Amino acid sequence: MFLNHCCSINCIVKKIYKILLITIASILLLLIIISFLAGPIVKNYVENHSKELCNRTVTIDKLYINIFWGVISIEGLSILEEDDSATFFTFEKLKVNASFSKLLNRKVKLTKISLIQPKASIIQNNSRFNFSDIIDHFSSDEPDTTESKSKWSFDLRNIVLENGNFIYQDAVVNSKIDLREFSLQIPKIAFSTENTNVGIDLKFADGGNLNLKMLLDQENNSYNLKTSITNLKIGILEPYLKNMINISDLDGLLTTNLDIQGNLEHIMELSLHGDLDLNKFNINDKNNKQLSSFNNLHIEIENIDLKEDKYYFKQIQLSDFKFSYDVYSNGSSLSMLTKIDTTSTASESENMDSTNTTQTSSSKSNFDLKVEKCSISNARILYKDFTLGDKNPFTLPISKINVSANGFSLSEQFPLSINAIVGKGGELIASWYGMLSDFSNQSILLTLKNIQLSDFSPYCVHYTAFPISGGLMNFQSINKIVNNDLTSHNNIKIYKCAVDKKLKEVEPEYNIPLKAALYVLTDRKGSINIDLPVSGNIASPKFSFKRLIFKTLGNFLVKVATSPVNFITNAIDNNKSVFTDILMPNDRITLTIEQSDQLNDICAILKEKQNYNLTINTTLDSLDFRTITETNDTIIDPKMAEINNDIQKVLLHHFSTQFIDNKRIIFINDSEHKAKTGQAIISFGIKVDDNFEEN
Repeated sequence: MFLNHCCSINCIVKKIYKILLITIASILLLLIIISFLAGPIVKNYVENHSKELCNRTVTIDKLYINIFWGVISIEGLSILEEDDSATFFTFEKLKVNASFSKLLNRKVKLTKISLIQPKASIIQNNSRFNFSDIIDHFSSDEPDTTESKSKWSFDLRNIVLENGNFIYQDAVVNSKIDLREFSLQIPKIAFSTENTNVGIDLKFADGGNLNLKMLLDQENNSYNLKTSITNLKIGILEPYLKNMINISDLDGLLTTNLDIQGNLEHIMELSLHGDLDLNKFNINDKNNKQLSSFNNLHIEIENIDLKEDKYYFKQIQLSDFKFSYDVYSNGSSLSMLTKIDTTSTASESENMDSTNTTQTSSSKSNFDLKVEKCSISNARILYKDFTLGDKNPFTLPISKINVSANGFSLSEQFPLSINAIVGKGGELIASWYGMLSDFSNQSILLTLKNIQLSDFSPYCVHYTAFPISGGLMNFQSINKIVNNDLTSHNNIKIYKCAVDKKLKEVEPEYNIPLKAALYVLTDRKGSINIDLPVSGNIASPKFSFKRLIFKTLGNFLVKVATSPVNFITNAIDNNKSVFTDILMPNDRITLTIEQSDQLNDICAILKEKQNYNLTINTTLDSLDFRTITETNDTIIDPKMAEINNDIQKVLLHHFSTQFIDNKRIIFINDSEHKAKTGQAIISFGIKVDDNFEEN
């Protein structure tokens, strides 16, 4: 009986075991069937309901799901544009390895995500993109009232994107960026307290590579980003810059290696260091005229801290820089680059001045810029001044420019030196010592050597109406500015200056008898030496160093031309005056040996200056030898007239013996001297030939 009872229990156990095996096998078979059928089922569902799911038409070549191994594989996925007119996004294959068991613990863990050959065409039109409809489809009008933190955690590992191709187009500015061979490697993204490591590699279709590596600390949102760019064509920025400045073309190759530290919670509070090279740069203005170019710009960044507003560089080097600088009455080639309406902005700024005065005065900027070594080598500037008139612009090429500044700073004084070739072979040497943040105190030394005066003929025509056809000039200017007051010592040395006839059709800014003045100033060797002191307040709105120089020089030349004798009287050795009055007794009309020597010196000047005429005034006993009758008729005293004639004969005879044409001797009667009784006073002066300016 007991045995029979045990046998029956055993049979029941076997039946349960069989049933359990059958059940498990059925479940496994069902899971296998589901595993095999899940892919096609999901594929068909997605394709048939894609418009409902994402507002787009979606097609899939193959979809495979293995719930046992946690593998999801999609091949040949394609998403069309909203109107089905073109393809928006495709990829060759997406494979995801997941740990489904982790879902029970509210943890999404993907051990591998591999995306092969993704392609996308992104089009932006103002604030809308060609995928904005997808975002709108999933967005909700109801506000998110969830305040509690999600209990789900995400762990994404080994994210790989291979051989991607992305095209970005901005319909507004008509720009296009084509990214080829885009690669992405992210070892781990953990939306928890763990670190995230991201790596991106891509190639641009027009040339250039980009490599990014970022380490993100999820706990405090701090990051370290290493950026490497090789030969990126900056022409991709051209469409955007055209919205801000008037340019027609932009070229250049950018190479950088930067190490950036920051925090995602404060985007602008970052610091960086590294180096940057911009090669073969070129920019054209709106008329497709080359504005500027250079071969290489090399920048070594010691530290840029946006939070502290500090910009420190180890060195900045610019080589083979070229720049065309045109000046017009309404601006320059630089000011005409901007598209800002200066009229409206000026009125707006005036309205804002009163409200912002207190704020700007109370807040002090911490901006600081320092460069250990700054240099420009082999630069060239073509300067054109059209303010003189389009028909006769002043054009001056300045080449082989070398600039050096060590300790460049905004907050401290530093030295700067410049040397260059000016015009057709002149040399410029300049040095400056001062502070960029305060120009009220500085010193400037400028030296020009072997300058071709004909290069500056347009300025001379504008200011005096005289063209310059030849001559060399050396110019030295020593300038000291203390509390905005300029003290400038200028020396001009000119050799063999040649000036053509005055242009009658030109209305000069200064009416200067230039030829006469230059003739007076030029010595026997053809040289002119002028010391020209200049002073003024640089804070004055009307201050212009160029105008100040020309005005001072103009006044000086006018004085020379109108009073030439004052600039010749000390021409003889030992400061002996050439034009000292000669005293002669009325009863003995002869020349002493000393007086003959003085007249010989005057003859030497007349021989050197063929356009000089000599004026002689004779005063006898009184203001002159004329007496005024009661009827106001002038009657010449016969005795006085005889003495005067004798003096003239003696003087003319002496000049004749020195081969001076008597036509160049002019006797006048306008002396203010008073002669003693029995004495004659002979005074001399210079008069430039009336036809001098026409010769």
